[in-house]
Amino acid sequence: MGFESIEEVSVAGLGKPLEVFYVPLDELKAYQPQGDVEGLLFSSGRIIFPVTVNEQVRSSVTVSGSGATWRATEYGGPMLMKALAAVRKDEDEFIVSVPALNLYFVANRSDSELFLTPIIDDLRFEFVAGNVLSAREAFERILPAAIEQEDLPTGG
Repeated sequence: MGFESIEEVSVAGLGKPLEVFYVPLDELKAYQPQGDVEGLLFSSGRIIFPVTVNEQVRSSVTVSGSGATWRATEYGGPMLMKALAAVRKDEDEFIVSVPALNLYFVANRSDSELFLTPIIDDLRFEFVAGNVLSAREAFERILPAAIEQEDLPTGG
């Protein structure tokens, strides 16, 4: 689960949550360069809470739901959570996932523009972990690979 000792479990706390949005494969395939990037994002109905020990990310708890009905649905994911935490800069950020291409970004908005920060290096798309890109540029880089995909997950 990501803890270094059993003692850490007793002092663990929750960090600032990250809402998860996803980009369905069919929507990405239909994306036109210079198109509406915000229209590609769909709510997954999930929020990930980092689990921290002494302000260091160890694991996560994911809750799923909507309205007044939420429940914990996933525990663990220390590698993903640590990668997300490494590039996260402020509390207003959220996650954008492209499941068909196994991509995760930390996302934020600035001056009405959406920006994506890759959480790992990915040579397929010349992504460097922590290097901020406009969402438009990121989606244009991954579009050819998305068009080639068939029979893969479309949802988050």
